[in-house]
Amino acid sequence: MANTNTAAALYGLTAQTINANAETALTQVVNGTATPILLSVPANWNLDGKQFKVHLIGKATGGTSATLILKIYAGTVAAGTNIAAFTVSGSAIPATGGNFAVDTTLSWDSTSGLLNGTHGGQINNTLTTNAANTQATGITSVSGLTFSASATFGAALSTNTVTVSEFSLEQV
Repeated sequence: MANTNTAAALYGLTAQTINANAETALTQVVNGTATPILLSVPANWNLDGKQFKVHLIGKATGGTSATLILKIYAGTVAAGTNIAAFTVSGSAIPATGGNFAVDTTLSWDSTSGLLNGTHGGQINNTLTTNAANTQATGITSVSGLTFSASATFGAALSTNTVTVSEFSLEQV
């Protein structure tokens, strides 16, 4: 949830229809064009050796067999490292909808260039397993700390939508 420690955020994005069962980058509409969501750590934000969080909160609609997997990437969905995959075994998002609130707590330092952390949360009131993130490497400056997100439904349905209400970076 956004607070005075929030350094970058996107709020209230439009619903995105995902009529596929393939991983799809979550997007925002800018000047009439859908572009992948991307958060960048501000250059003056001192995170070297400190903890911070990335939050992904929203709602989704689905249907029969429409399980939902959310992922947060260090970098872009197309060329980054999938650091946190939020999976819920057997939990479908109904056509009437459900919500999600997932986050990852991260630590990074410029000496090692490593981004480490843990992730957890809930999708449609089912807990995702708390787990260690996949380590991202080679990040030697704050400017390399960017984050994106994706969604994958278990079935290709015209009723599959994801609406991101918050995608944010917060210093702990």
